[in-house]
Amino acid sequence: MRQLLTAVIVATAATMLLPAAHAVTINDLVTGTVSQSESYDSAHGGPTISPTSESVSSTVEFSPVTGFSSAYSFTLSPQSTCFGGGCVGGIETDTITAAFSGFTVKVGSTTYAVPSFSETGIFTAKYAGSELGCAVGDGKSPSSGQTDCFIWTGAPNTFNGTTTLFEPITGLPGDDLEVEFFNATDWDISPSFKFAVIDAPASAPEPASLALLGVALLGTTALAWRRRV
Repeated sequence: MRQLLTAVIVATAATMLLPAAHAVTINDLVTGTVSQSESYDSAHGGPTISPTSESVSSTVEFSPVTGFSSAYSFTLSPQSTCFGGGCVGGIETDTITAAFSGFTVKVGSTTYAVPSFSETGIFTAKYAGSELGCAVGDGKSPSSGQTDCFIWTGAPNTFNGTTTLFEPITGLPGDDLEVEFFNATDWDISPSFKFAVIDAPASAPEPASLALLGVALLGTTALAWRRRV
């Protein structure tokens, strides 16, 4: 919704022949905390997670171009041997959860809250034998020996798979916090994610709304024409 309003402002300025009518850049500040946990901690065979919590603070461009934040990540380090409840046949499997809490989006001088949300993924470490299928083609995992992968829920089972969540922003019904997640491979792996603020997917504008917008633009065009005469 904000991008549509920005477009209208820019179109109006251009129509009225204002000098140097450029697109208006809108930046938003995204802040919050991300905490990682696992089904089997390191004492029970799961990977060591570092850090287990991190703060996010990033300015992202909302308009005219959607800009993502820099990547945030955490490291999963497999144990030296396969053991514990997640170890079956020499392969360690663990569910990792990333919890996003206290997130806000600051637009100008107003701060809006994002309800807490989470995303999960599966960590798999193979201690011997042929390469895990999810690591094939990454250019760094060995064809045999120790290989591991982290695959986010909803992402393809590939080294370069991604998935995306769209979280509503309270008080900004037309906008979403977009979070893009990236899979990871190779020993001591670092799954990552980035943030952006976007216009929420919406249905096509109603004819009445389009007509109203057209009338407004025609009015500004007529005003500009009268000023030139």
